Amino acid sequence: PVESLYRAMNGVWVPMLVENKQWPDSVRRDFLGQLHRFMASLTEFAHQRKGSTVLYVPKEDIGEPEMAARDKDLVQRLEGAVIHWTRQIKEVVVLQDSTHGAEADSAGPLAEIMFWRTRTVDLKGIREQLEHGDIAKIRTVLEISKSGYLQSFNKHASLIEQGSNEAENNLRFLNTLQDPCEKLARAAPRDIPPLLMPILRAARIIWDLASHYATPERMEGLLRKISNEIVNRCVSAIPLRDVFGADVPSSRRVLQECMQAGEQWRQIYLRTVEAVAKHNPGHPWTFEVTNIFAQIDAFVQRCRDLLEVCDAQMQFVRKEYMGPANNPIASKLAKTQTLCFGGSRGPEIAKSLQDIEMAFLKLVQNLKSGSYSTLDVKATRWHSDFNTFKQGVKDLEIMMKNVITTAFEGVTSVPAAVELLEVFDFLAKRETIKRVVDRKASDVYTLFMKDLQRVKDEFDTRRKNPPLHATHPRYAGAALWAQALLQRVDEQMTLLTNARGFIADANEFVQEAKSHHTQLKQTLEEYIARMYREWLDTVQPTVGKRLEVPLMVRVTVQAPSAASVSTSTSAPVLGQALVPAPSMANPTLAAAPAPASQTLSLLENNFDPVLLRLFNEITCWQKLQHEIPFSALEMYAMRE
Repeated sequence: PVESLYRAMNGVWVPMLVENKQWPDSVRRDFLGQLHRFMASLTEFAHQRKGSTVLYVPKEDIGEPEMAARDKDLVQRLEGAVIHWTRQIKEVVVLQDSTHGAEADSAGPLAEIMFWRTRTVDLKGIREQLEHGDIAKIRTVLEISKSGYLQSFNKHASLIEQGSNEAENNLRFLNTLQDPCEKLARAAPRDIPPLLMPILRAARIIWDLASHYATPERMEGLLRKISNEIVNRCVSAIPLRDVFGADVPSSRRVLQECMQAGEQWRQIYLRTVEAVAKHNPGHPWTFEVTNIFAQIDAFVQRCRDLLEVCDAQMQFVRKEYMGPANNPIASKLAKTQTLCFGGSRGPEIAKSLQDIEMAFLKLVQNLKSGSYSTLDVKATRWHSDFNTFKQGVKDLEIMMKNVITTAFEGVTSVPAAVELLEVFDFLAKRETIKRVVDRKASDVYTLFMKDLQRVKDEFDTRRKNPPLHATHPRYAGAALWAQALLQRVDEQMTLLTNARGFIADANEFVQEAKSHHTQLKQTLEEYIARMYREWLDTVQPTVGKRLEVPLMVRVTVQAPSAASVSTSTSAPVLGQALVPAPSMANPTLAAAPAPASQTLSLLENNFDPVLLRLFNEITCWQKLQHEIPFSALEMYAMRE
């Protein structure tokens, strides 16, 4: 609309109104004065939006300068145009200094190059306009009329020539930054550090050779814009939605890359300052570091704050990204989104963890629901909101510590303690929580050492008279008893060894427990070996001769008396001779019991009990995987 109005006024209405001679002189004089002022403002505004400065030339019929200089009304209108030109030129001249402070907050080095490119074109255009015949004629008329406004205009107009030459020189050197700065403007945070050294090399060339741009103020402004560009690239790469819960691991990686980019930029700059001082001691870089890095230092700190938010989410929000895919706890959590605990307090512990998670999510929601941009380092309200968040996280850490302490109360077995330890080690992400879990790891080893002591006491008390099972032989039974004690402590030690992923080897209790276990294991193994040697001593090489005796022998026993016969109407007593029962068919037998001196001849099992004990020993020693003597093993193979 502005451009259309300008074209309509400049091409149609202004020429028609200026050529109208029918109005009274006073009306026409006032109208033309207002018309020229309006057109000067409209012309300036319409072209200023395009980045150019156009001087409005009043459409007046000047004719001969000497005659025009006598027309006071015409001179007054021309002076109004000159006054407007003076203000426009003055603004353009001053702009080369004021733009650096106003645009430095977010503009990058490409904006600096574009500024000087636009300024070069603008100043060149103003210089060409000043050399145009219409403006030259107006200047001649005002010079003849001895106008007081012409001197100020000529003074500022002379600065256009100087400024144009300066702008062209600055642009020529700044163009060396075009290519590396374009790469920087497209770079991801992780790709930024390698691009910084070429930019600083070009900056050194400008500092050493540029005749107008090599001032501390302009160089500080340029370097500050490089910092701004780094911030802009990092801001565009940080996914705030992921930072606050969608994909925390990816967000942490991006935040760390952004922090590294900012820190590398400072280090590379300081190395460059040292190089400049070494190779050009007469023209060192003595720029104010605070002015260059204030913005990016604040941004790095903001990234550090957001990284703390991510770490807190890793601690208090249970999601599938909390552990590797081969972790059984992570796999279960990915499927059920819940953790189950055994024991009577299991539901209470699970409920407490869920309450902590819900409280944390409320803290995150309050932090991200602010009316400002989270990545805007000028938003000072962030500091108070973040401090509130950190205080809330500290309270949740205390709650988490209490949950861990409560979970371990009443745990009396090493397997149950290790299971709890594994779960809480998986959940522990923050250092304060990890320290609590490490202390509980020490408690687990203390529990193990107490059980080692109980096993040792039991062994020392019963080693001379071990509690044997009814079916176990003397020597192998004692070895089986010792083997059961050994298996008990070995299983716990294996469980703890497999838990080294979440129990530090540097823990003082680890080495002490290993030493106690090794000593007890050695004692039990020596006891089993001694029982084995003692048994071997009982195995005679001639044990096979015991098979040469008859399996059945005849023995003579006293016949039962009549009284015993009359009362024995049921099964006979073990070892008692079998006699026929009284019968109706043989009443004489029933009426005439045998004499008291009568004896009976019976058959009895004569298998050697030594061999029975030997077979039982061999069976048990084979279970213990000990070597059996060949003579005994050969006989054992024919035991059936």
